[in-house]
Amino acid sequence: VAGIACAATGVRLTNRAVTETYLVDGHPLQVTLNLLVGTEDAFSPQDDSRKRAGYFVFGVDPKNPIDRSGTDALGEGEELEKVGKPVFLDVDLAAPDAQLAMVHMCDEMKQMASVYKGATAGAGAEVHCFMSDFRRYRTAMNLSFPVPSRELVPALWEWRDDVDCSGRLSGCYMNAEGTGVADGRVNDAWYDEHTNFYTEKGVLRAAFISANLTVPRMEQDLKIIEPEYDEWRETAQDFDREA
Repeated sequence: VAGIACAATGVRLTNRAVTETYLVDGHPLQVTLNLLVGTEDAFSPQDDSRKRAGYFVFGVDPKNPIDRSGTDALGEGEELEKVGKPVFLDVDLAAPDAQLAMVHMCDEMKQMASVYKGATAGAGAEVHCFMSDFRRYRTAMNLSFPVPSRELVPALWEWRDDVDCSGRLSGCYMNAEGTGVADGRVNDAWYDEHTNFYTEKGVLRAAFISANLTVPRMEQDLKIIEPEYDEWRETAQDFDREA
């Protein structure tokens, strides 16, 4: 496995000075500055329950993950014209070793200091990993894991389409009982937005996994954000060196 990149949602690194108060609290200009940098109390979650999310992406060029040539600077046009095109590596993400490596990375994420462990006692790390869920499903169904390379993509789609998967089994994607890993979320797309895979002509080209970070989503202080980013970057680099 090669080509793991990392990203985070909503990360905007600023110097602390940018968020400091220049005028008395309540001054219209100060309120405007607070709104611009995202520090206005009205928009801050009081319990810091909304966390940033970090992502590891497999199968893309870590040095140049997106080809932005031809994109419109004003963000006009179709989605790819706005953002660019992913640069995929020539690697076999469907290989059995790649499947095991992805599950191993998910397990490693649970031990990362920057990953949120939940607000209640005994809560597990908030890690989102389709390959781990897929493995649990295969195990519960008495099916082998890892899957032979040529069989992985069809098997992944079978897992997602198995709405008859019993709620007594572990790792169901979605089912009629509403007990699957993708059920009971804030919206139907939530699970897929946090961990998913991408195929082209039946070939697995990319995949991503994620976790909630300990940093609140509204946090702006570089001294708090940067150490968590550094841990993710170093973890990705270590993974690529070992791959």
